[in-house]
Amino acid sequence: MLLLILFEEKMKQNKDFYFSDIESITLNHLFPRWKDNYAKQHYSARSFHDNCTYLEKRILTIFGDIKLK
Repeated sequence: MLLLILFEEKMKQNKDFYFSDIESITLNHLFPRWKDNYAKQHYSARSFHDNCTYLEKRILTIFGDIKLK
């Protein structure tokens, strides 16, 4: 739970970068931003690969075109 709170706080601090186009952004558009600007710095190489693969193959294929707003 603490990690979720810290993640949310980090997103709020960087909201201009992550959410400047909040009205039209989809998960498919947010994923590369998260991957390049957050996940690479915060996950081990193995966790980064596993999480990105799971998101790309399981989550984005179903929910990727849904707008986040």
